[in-house]
Amino acid sequence: MTARAIGRVRSSGLSVVKGRARLPRLVLAPWILYVVLLAVGFLAVVYSQSALSARGIALAEVRAEIAVAEAASDTLRLEIAALRSPHRIATEAEALGMQLPTIAIETLVAPGVHVPAETTWTSELVTASP
Repeated sequence: MTARAIGRVRSSGLSVVKGRARLPRLVLAPWILYVVLLAVGFLAVVYSQSALSARGIALAEVRAEIAVAEAASDTLRLEIAALRSPHRIATEAEALGMQLPTIAIETLVAPGVHVPAETTWTSELVTASP
């Protein structure tokens, strides 16, 4: 095969039309893919940072609520301790007309009815005990 000149091609009814030059799609495709991946990565980082900030704000609010609840709990514990005070209970009881009971315990001893046994410690009892 030999190369023919363009002039000879005209004789067959065909002609060469010059158009604009295009880059092949295979050359553009990787660059477009890299740009898209970079944009998606950037948006993912921005989203994760904003979500992290929102969680941090929510955590700070919860910690503030916990501090308020602990302060209220401490106040209630002090109030319970004050209400359980024996001095306050005695004062309230006296205001209601109550008195402390006075019990006199008397022991009656009847001769010959019950005499406690006397125990003498001997060396035999000491060695036998565990």
